Amino acid sequence: MTNLSIATSHASRILHVVQNGLQPAGIEPHVTRSWYRCLREYRIEPSAPRQNAVLNSQSLKELQQRMGELLPVARAEMESLYEQIAGSGFAVILSDTQGVVLTTITDPALQREFREAGLSLGALWDERHEGTNGIGTCLAEGCPVTVHREEHFRGYNLSLSCSGAPILDAHGSIIGVLDASTANSSDSRLIQRHTMALVNMSAHLISRWNFLNEFSQSWILRFHSRPEFVGLLHEALVAMDGAGNIMAVNESALLQLGCSTRKALVGFATEKFFHFDSA
Repeated sequence: MTNLSIATSHASRILHVVQNGLQPAGIEPHVTRSWYRCLREYRIEPSAPRQNAVLNSQSLKELQQRMGELLPVARAEMESLYEQIAGSGFAVILSDTQGVVLTTITDPALQREFREAGLSLGALWDERHEGTNGIGTCLAEGCPVTVHREEHFRGYNLSLSCSGAPILDAHGSIIGVLDASTANSSDSRLIQRHTMALVNMSAHLISRWNFLNEFSQSWILRFHSRPEFVGLLHEALVAMDGAGNIMAVNESALLQLGCSTRKALVGFATEKFFHFDSA
């Protein structure tokens, strides 16, 4: 099949799924939800020709500066992640909350390939511009996602495979997306799940640093149901003011305390949830 016929067939499949409210076997629900948004909300044509939106260098620089101290920290973690997946054809990408690519780490031999795929500095990868993809769909869904080959909405992105995980602030809001993408994927979904696990772990590490940095002048309670996990990636963090009132908690604290939202914790006295021995 030619590229045009592949793109046409892909577009027909998406239209069939959305118009009939289907959930095809092997396609994750976050993908079909994204297809629905792209067609019904954004009015994107899946078979339209490539027209990547890219910010100019000054606008990109301003967005990079807004990230402040988080950018070099994220960059260091990206380098660590890249070392783990080096040689597998992936680029490691950081975007802001608008889906703008702020910084990338790519095999020098593949830079042209990624540039031609639109994965370049300043490119906009939110769903409104690029349809279903690791960065944009992660932002839209608010959780880690993998978008593999034919799960992409736009026909010209079918060779991509992307895994994006949100970087959260201390209050649970997304402040960026960490993504690993390959521009010519032949990997299985099993390998993609492994890549997703590594990306998600790195995003957690960046979020954890951000929490501790934001509340560096506050009291921090660290805990875990398994004491040996305290001080490690999945430890629970609770920031408190001088009176012992909860100011912020991380995702692990919500899980450990069995709370679905931060509203159940923030603003309340720590003693409400922990029994301290005053002896």
